Amino acid sequence: MSPQSPHTWANRENWNTTSRAYQKSHRGELEDDVLWGPSMPPERELKILGSDVAGKDVLEIACGGGQSAVHLAERGARVTGVDFSSAQLAHARAFAKSKKVRVRFIKSNVENLSMLPDASFDIAFSAYALGFVEDIRRTFAEIRRVLRPGGLFAFSWASPMFAITRDGTLELKRSYFDRGPIVFKDQNGTEVDFHRT
Repeated sequence: MSPQSPHTWANRENWNTTSRAYQKSHRGELEDDVLWGPSMPPERELKILGSDVAGKDVLEIACGGGQSAVHLAERGARVTGVDFSSAQLAHARAFAKSKKVRVRFIKSNVENLSMLPDASFDIAFSAYALGFVEDIRRTFAEIRRVLRPGGLFAFSWASPMFAITRDGTLELKRSYFDRGPIVFKDQNGTEVDFHRT
């Protein structure tokens, strides 16, 4: 869908609204390493991105507050982070500055990476963010375009079981195979997830 779709708009506004509180409450766990999701071992144990990223061009898709991008820059990678939330990117830039590393941060919907040249990255990754992306096929096509031949693409997302039982009752609220958007509203705003199997 268009970068201006209602779901994309809702997710961007939710992150712009909740970024400060999110960063404050997750600061310690996010700043230590690349985290692939809740209750997951960190990158230093999994080595999904390889044991040595020094000198590699790395793209973080939906980089949020930039912690993973900064961590990889500290390990010697040349990192670019893309995110659609100006509040998250403000945190990312401040965090990179505080760590005295260079990371290029770009504000854009990750469905459109046209500002990046073809075959310009050795590694592209997204840690726990692609479930918020509406047009996943377009996003994957863009990632493929910017990856060099033989490049690595890695991503993580929650099990759809979290979404279909999210209210804590463990009672099924929708079919596991329902591919429609999953809209969550709370006091902080609206979040839209996209279930894929």
